[in-house]
Amino acid sequence: MDKLNADNWKFNLISLNFDISFTNEEVAHSNERSHELYLNYLDLAGRIRKTEGHEKEQLFKRYAVVVSDMCNHCEEIYKRLERDIAIVRKQLLAELKGTNKSLGWR
Repeated sequence: MDKLNADNWKFNLISLNFDISFTNEEVAHSNERSHELYLNYLDLAGRIRKTEGHEKEQLFKRYAVVVSDMCNHCEEIYKRLERDIAIVRKQLLAELKGTNKSLGWR
């Protein structure tokens, strides 16, 4: 989480200069959700280590759901970021072409 918070300024700068779809509020919400899922994961992993028998089996089922939720959440973030990277790349190439033309370059 510290790394996410430390790198947030980069996202803020990009969102000011490009028409990306992943808003600051959505990023903050996604970060909170990631943190919540991670804490659930840690809690269940710790409880599984300390539990025996049938209860342990039930915890493993919940653990599988939490891990699946984490993967789905990360995949959705990745897809959003991938779309935004394409948007930034397209806008940068358009600006570069415009700059090249104004300088008489090809």
